Amino acid sequence: MRSDYMDTALEAWESERPELDLEAAAVIGRIRRAASLVEERIGALIARFGIRNPGDLDTLATLRREGKPFELSPKELSGRLLVTSAGLSGRLDRLENAGWIQRTQHPEDRRATIVTLTDVGRELVDSVYSQTLDLYRDALGSTDPDQQAQLANELRTILINLGDA
Repeated sequence: MRSDYMDTALEAWESERPELDLEAAAVIGRIRRAASLVEERIGALIARFGIRNPGDLDTLATLRREGKPFELSPKELSGRLLVTSAGLSGRLDRLENAGWIQRTQHPEDRRATIVTLTDVGRELVDSVYSQTLDLYRDALGSTDPDQQAQLANELRTILINLGDA
């Protein structure tokens, strides 16, 4: 079996602190490392499309998943993206300046706005997301569908244990 970065790190810990139980570190360390490597690749992919960061893509994708008319209030977006309204504001400014979203006044509440994915934004996120799924498939390599389903279930358990619902 080939070695990875975590094998090297775990061997060093075993050498320095042989009394430690490193099984959980082997799992969580690999999850963190895999996430970091995937994020790095996603960053390179989205940069080719002019998207500044993964958070901007997440915002576009969240609107896209809503289905027609591809719109949410800033408060709804903030809640789904788990970002503050201040953090979202900068994203929305960038996305609106790029022509990927538009903000309009809420028809029933003049104090509120609605964020809508533009046609150009929808085409962009559809294209980027297709290529993102290709990247995910490449990352999984030769794991078969049953292994992928088992891994997804195990990761779901970890996320639930961490309070993600």
